[in-house]
Amino acid sequence: SRLNWLLTGLKGAILLYIGSMLLLGAIGTFNNIPSVQSIDQRQQGLVSDLLHIGSRDIISEYWTCNRIIFQSNERIICSVVDERLRPGYNRYEPYYFIVQKDAHASFVFPLGSAEAANFARRVAHSSKRYHRFIFDGYVVYQPT
Repeated sequence: SRLNWLLTGLKGAILLYIGSMLLLGAIGTFNNIPSVQSIDQRQQGLVSDLLHIGSRDIISEYWTCNRIIFQSNERIICSVVDERLRPGYNRYEPYYFIVQKDAHASFVFPLGSAEAANFARRVAHSSKRYHRFIFDGYVVYQPT
């Protein structure tokens, strides 16, 4: 009957829609692989550079902290700060206390970020001295 024909057509349209969305999602994922690999390589470069200069305890913003802790397999520990450089949300609270005990913890911020700008202003008005490095899209301030 006509109702069965409409239901069959509707089911077919729904399956076609779902299949199309899955296909578009797969294409989008495959198209993003090169850019994701590039970001991963840059992050791994940052981890290597931080380890090379001996920065094992760092302070940064939320996303950088979590990626560096993960990618370094916890060889680098990070404590989170917000845009105003106040303590932020740490997924694992003991990291905050570990980093706070280290008077030589480095500050690591994405270039052009609000955190980087605020820390540069803080350094300009501070008697404390830092070595400044640019690594893989990040500015690093390591206490001297």
